[in-house]
Amino acid sequence: MRPWTVGALERECRKALMDPALSVRLTQLDGKEAAYIEWAAGDKARVVVDPHEMGVKPALIHELLHHVLSDDVGDLEDDLEEALVLAWEDVLTRHVNRSRYRVRWWREAIRRKVRGARAEA
Repeated sequence: MRPWTVGALERECRKALMDPALSVRLTQLDGKEAAYIEWAAGDKARVVVDPHEMGVKPALIHELLHHVLSDDVGDLEDDLEEALVLAWEDVLTRHVNRSRYRVRWWREAIRRKVRGARAEA
């Protein structure tokens, strides 16, 4: 496993969010989950979020952690991977929320990503 710091983890999640190969879709889901990530050919990915079930920023951070940590935790059982992502999500979210600059960056980046996805639809 890579020697992660919370700053490095946030940078990798930011980079993943800004990647043109990643899209974000806001839609109503069936209630079994609030968000998930879909993988497509050519390393493309789409994060699907139900904004009525969970906030968009927490859902994206959670799903981006799955993406960023996939090389490190991809071989774990699903329940173990989920427990690890949930723990790191809490630490990363607190890190982001301690800074007005970071909160503003995430809000703007999410807004641009969602707006871009709507324009493509």
